[in-house]
Amino acid sequence: MESLLETLQTYTESLPDWLHWVVVLVMGAVPYVGSHFAALLGTLAGVSNPVTLASAFGGNAAALLATAAVADRARRHMRRIGRTLPIRRRKSKLERRVRRAIDRYGVAGFALLGQVVIPSQLSTAAMIALGVNRRKVIAWQLAGSALWACVATALTDWGLDTLVR
Repeated sequence: MESLLETLQTYTESLPDWLHWVVVLVMGAVPYVGSHFAALLGTLAGVSNPVTLASAFGGNAAALLATAAVADRARRHMRRIGRTLPIRRRKSKLERRVRRAIDRYGVAGFALLGQVVIPSQLSTAAMIALGVNRRKVIAWQLAGSALWACVATALTDWGLDTLVR
């Protein structure tokens, strides 16, 4: 395991510094990777902790903001169409499940804890589609993204220190 990490870190050191930022930033923007796994992978690869944190969070924040904008626009469009079409539909099982979780844990709890279970982009879109205040969703999702990036970086750094000793 140690030689694999050393090889990865040696390769990472051979790359230009700007590329460290870009790679971790792109990883942070990918759903299911998010800020926490991008921070973990960046730290394992030997990218410095400040660079890892900033770029993992930055990538995830960009993806969250884009998702929120698209979801809000889609929701407004569907509401506009819904006014002209008298369609009644049953709520899906997923919609009921997400609504129940939001009611139980609140927007803050769902945003902070939900990122461990489902991608932040998906939970952002789901909350906005269900009518939760967009600004509140964005604020809590960004807070959760920053929190999990910090936790992942700290735990990975601690784990590497423990493993190397």
